[in-house]
Amino acid sequence: MNHLSRVPSTTQVLRLATLALLTASLEGCASLRWPDEPGVPVLANHDDDARAAKVFVDALAGGHGAAPKLERSLEPIAASLQAGVLSAGEALRAGGLWGGEAYATDDVDAWVLDCTVGHPFEVPKRLLSAKTVAISFAPAHFRPQSSATEQCAIIVVAVRGSHDVAMRAVDLL
Repeated sequence: MNHLSRVPSTTQVLRLATLALLTASLEGCASLRWPDEPGVPVLANHDDDARAAKVFVDALAGGHGAAPKLERSLEPIAASLQAGVLSAGEALRAGGLWGGEAYATDDVDAWVLDCTVGHPFEVPKRLLSAKTVAISFAPAHFRPQSSATEQCAIIVVAVRGSHDVAMRAVDLL
């Protein structure tokens, strides 16, 4: 079922774009396979997002890290990627910022993982580490302007450490 129920408001988009620009110094963008450019809006398809989430959770099964949690408060970032407002690099930076705020720690890693059909799905070794204590994620389907086809991404935020973590509500948008 395709619909645009997850498309963020103009105010949310402007706030998130500002945050993405402010966090441009976060590392990790170089490892993305997509260009750092805004995209073309893609209709939300919850079945495709559910399949992408399953691929991610299945890939982590048997790993030694924390159990992943589909995080609703990461969805505005995924929706902005899907709406073509954020590039994959900006979504990566916004995810890192979200993680630091949500978990109130600097011990955060963020990734935008490729779950596009036909591409090998690779989980970073650091994500499977026993030192990972929390994993939050949100799937998105998007299309960079220079791409002819829709892409699949999982925005992932992980907390490292040996301590218990508590999540707090964060409103980036």
